[in-house]
Amino acid sequence: MDDKVDRALALVGEAQALLREVVRERREAARDDRREVNKATADEVALRVRQMAELEGMAPDTALVVLAHRAGMDHKTLERWRSGESKPRVGNVERVNKALAEAGVDPVKL
Repeated sequence: MDDKVDRALALVGEAQALLREVVRERREAARDDRREVNKATADEVALRVRQMAELEGMAPDTALVVLAHRAGMDHKTLERWRSGESKPRVGNVERVNKALAEAGVDPVKL
């Protein structure tokens, strides 16, 4: 009986250790998504917006709104990146890259 209890406790301990490791990895991944990128990346996004505007025959401001909508973001966020008020975060740039790819524009390098 004691062997079974000892084995069960050992398994529970292993499961808890694995769970802690998974939680730590997910926290690190989330931290990476929230990490800010530099101003040059924001400038690259602005350049891609202009390219998208030319490809789709629309005004740059309209292209910015369309891109933000496709990325599931508020267009004011992209405007703040362009003006330098805020820096983009990795997760948001990845969403913009996906929307750019849908529009046929090269993605921004991270």
